[in-house]
Amino acid sequence: MTDINEIMTERFAEGWMPVLMVNKGWETLLEDLHRELVEVVPDYKIHQVKEKLGGLRFYFDPNIKNDGAIERAHNIVDRYESKSYEVCEITGKEGKLVAKDGWMKVLCPELAEEHGYE
Repeated sequence: MTDINEIMTERFAEGWMPVLMVNKGWETLLEDLHRELVEVVPDYKIHQVKEKLGGLRFYFDPNIKNDGAIERAHNIVDRYESKSYEVCEITGKEGKLVAKDGWMKVLCPELAEEHGYE
């Protein structure tokens, strides 16, 4: 299996903390996102990868001037951010957005119940 943490931390733009602030369950999403993104913008740089309001957020600089490629790159990222709402951020299994005490997460049914999320 690819070490997505190593691959992505090497892509962080200068001045940005090279840390993926997401759980292991989204590693496959990140691997697939990276594979597609590098085909469109080979030299993209990452600013942040994190969970926000329960979903994946992937902030990047396409590092190119081609408007068509930039639009395609943003479409790829948008698609994977949307997919994150269907994948448990901890296990990688099928999940859904759940809440508890104002905190939102995407969890599989077992973990949601175990930790009291609805």
